[in-house]
Amino acid sequence: MTVEEAKAALRDRSNQAVRMLAFEALSRIVLRTPVDTGRARGNWNVGAGDPDRSVNIMGFDKTGMETINRGRPLLDAAGPDQTLYVTNSLPYILPLEHGHSSQAPAGMVMVTLAELQPLASEIAARIRAGAL
Repeated sequence: MTVEEAKAALRDRSNQAVRMLAFEALSRIVLRTPVDTGRARGNWNVGAGDPDRSVNIMGFDKTGMETINRGRPLLDAAGPDQTLYVTNSLPYILPLEHGHSSQAPAGMVMVTLAELQPLASEIAARIRAGAL
């Protein structure tokens, strides 16, 4: 393997790790989102390069699985140098994040962000061990 091939392989594994981490963040945020009608869960969006600030008026997803499944291919298709975004533009998402719902008194995003560093370390260890 040449140096250039080794660099490309490392870059590919690094990109894979970033996508895995982003998918895990999306999944955790969506599943932690309080559910009444499912509108808050159904309006999480994935953006690559730019945030997706759209609001889906038909976006009701009580289980969260449609939302997670909708985000996966967007993360997989992201370019290696694109910033990945997980956004929700509903006007009441910030009150939910700040404990307005007894279903998620600690919020969804901040709890998930606190978990990302240990999760990133775990993913990196799995890559080093050749498990990915």
